[in-house]
Amino acid sequence: MSKSSFVKSAKPGRFTLTGCKSSSNGLFIASSGIPTLNQLLGGGIVVGTNLLVHEDKYATYSNIVGRCFIAEGVRLANPVLIVTFLTNRSALLSNIPQTAASNQIKKQRDHGASLDIAWRYQHIPERLNYLTPTDDVEYDLGTKVSDDLKKDVNVYDIGDFLETGETNPYRWVFNLIKNCIDELDLWLKSRKQESSTSRNVLRIYLNSLGPPTFSDFSPKSFQDFQQFLYGLKSILRSSLTVCLITAPTHIYHELEFAIPKELYVDSSITLESFEGADEPVNAIYKDYSGLFYVNRSARLHSLKSMNSDRDCRDIAFLVRRRKFVLEKFHLPPDVSETPSRFTSDSAVGTSIKHRSVAQSAGDVSSCGSSMKSLKIDF
Repeated sequence: MSKSSFVKSAKPGRFTLTGCKSSSNGLFIASSGIPTLNQLLGGGIVVGTNLLVHEDKYATYSNIVGRCFIAEGVRLANPVLIVTFLTNRSALLSNIPQTAASNQIKKQRDHGASLDIAWRYQHIPERLNYLTPTDDVEYDLGTKVSDDLKKDVNVYDIGDFLETGETNPYRWVFNLIKNCIDELDLWLKSRKQESSTSRNVLRIYLNSLGPPTFSDFSPKSFQDFQQFLYGLKSILRSSLTVCLITAPTHIYHELEFAIPKELYVDSSITLESFEGADEPVNAIYKDYSGLFYVNRSARLHSLKSMNSDRDCRDIAFLVRRRKFVLEKFHLPPDVSETPSRFTSDSAVGTSIKHRSVAQSAGDVSSCGSSMKSLKIDF
C-alpha cells in the first residue's frame, strides 16, 4: 500500500497557558485547586467557562472551594479577581491556604507499587474507586500563604461598590471584569499577543453572588442576575479567563420567578452539608460532612460532557487532615448504635434464658431447626 501524504497541520498562533493543561479536543483546562473535584469535572474547569457552586446552608464548605481556587492561582502566578459582598478584603486574603507537603501525594499514589501482599493485584486498575490522588496539588486548610505571594490578587468588596455610586451591582461587576481583561490584555483575539507563545489566564471568583447579598428578592433583581450570567458567559468565551461562582440558591430556589441558574452557566455543582440540617442525619453519614452533586458539566467542541466517563453518583465530601476531599460513598460495616451481638454477661444470661424458654415451648426441637423466638444476626 502506498503511504498517505496527508499531514495534520498545526494551528497557527497556538500558545500555552500558564498552569493549564490541554485536552484532546483542543481546550485548555485549569485546576480548581481540589484534585478530586477536577476528576469529577473531567479534568478541571475549562478556560472560557464558569463553574457555579450551590452553597451549603452556612457557606462553610463552598468558601473552602473558593479558597482552594484562589490558592491555585496564587501558586501558579495567575492574576486573580475577587468580588465579594459578604466579607471584607483583609478577612478573605488572610484565609488563602498554602500547599500541602509536596511528597505526600506521591507517597499515596506510589503506595500500591510497594505491596508485598496480594502482589498479583498491583496492576489491576481501580474501576470503582477512581477518585485516586493525581499530580494535582492539594492545599492544607490549616496553613496560610505568605503575603508576598498575594501581589496578583485583587479583591473588591461592598465598600468599593458604594464609592462608585452605581445603583446596579451586577452592571458594576460586569464592567469590573471587562476592564480587568482589558488591562491585562487577555482577550482571545488580542493583536498584541498574536506572536506570543505563552500567555496567562485570569481567575475570577465571585463570592455569594445574587440575592440577598447583591440585591433584594424582587423579580427585577432576579432578571438583572440572569442577564449578568448570560453576559458573563459571552465575555468568558472570548477571553482567557476561568470563573468560579458561589450562590446561596437554597434560599430562593422555591420562588416562582427564580429560573434555574444551570441555564446560564457551563458547569454546576451542589454542596449539601449536614451542618444545620432540618432533619436528623442518618448514622450512615457519620464519617462525612455532606453530599456532593454534579448538576451540569461543560460541553465545548463536543456533543458529550467533559465528565461523561465518570460516575458522579453517591459522592460525599469531608475535611480530612485539613484537606477538602471528595469520596465515593460507601456504607460502613455496622451503623447500629447498639452492638448487634450479646457481649456482656447480663446479655448472655438473657439470651440463655430465652433459649431455654423456647426449648421448653417446643420451638427448637433439634440442632439445625428454625429458632422462631430468637433474632439471629448473620
